[in-house]
Amino acid sequence: MKLLNPIDPEELAKIDKTKNIILCTPPSDKNIIETKTPDIFSILLTQDINLSLGEQITPNIIAMEYSPRLRILVPSGIKLNIIDTESNKTGSIFNKIYCNYDVYYAYESETDTELKYKVYNNIKFVLYIDVIQMRKKINSLLISKGEPIADLYFSWYIQTQKEVPMIENIYLIKDLYVFQEFAKVI
Repeated sequence: MKLLNPIDPEELAKIDKTKNIILCTPPSDKNIIETKTPDIFSILLTQDINLSLGEQITPNIIAMEYSPRLRILVPSGIKLNIIDTESNKTGSIFNKIYCNYDVYYAYESETDTELKYKVYNNIKFVLYIDVIQMRKKINSLLISKGEPIADLYFSWYIQTQKEVPMIENIYLIKDLYVFQEFAKVI
């Protein structure tokens, strides 16, 4: 993964959106993405979460929403996959994690039906937290900043007769202007 912090608009314009994946966050959200392996990335909490503000579902489960400030551009033919982290499989404080997001599609032109790339925005997690596991592990009702909540990776899928793109690079851009104006700048 190549970090661009901040980015020059000319350099951004040179990135081929049909052959590169772009992850974008504001610079204030340090360490929101961590490379786990060369092809799997962890999404981390960028702030502490106080469970006393959560919604009690059962006596042992609290539900919380968390929205990381993260935008992702993925070329056509590539699929974004968000899954539970490996650490969430056994003895985890997270009982279940659900993820929702908005997807915007970009085409070559307004009349063209050939998909160029997709932009994932408004990513939101609903975290179901096991209070008993939480007390065993950290004896607190505060989940600390930096805790991994999910993993993301990219895979190919066949959508048309078009050739499946080979990814040249994955960019992590930490720039407030690019984050705020992502759809216009990209």
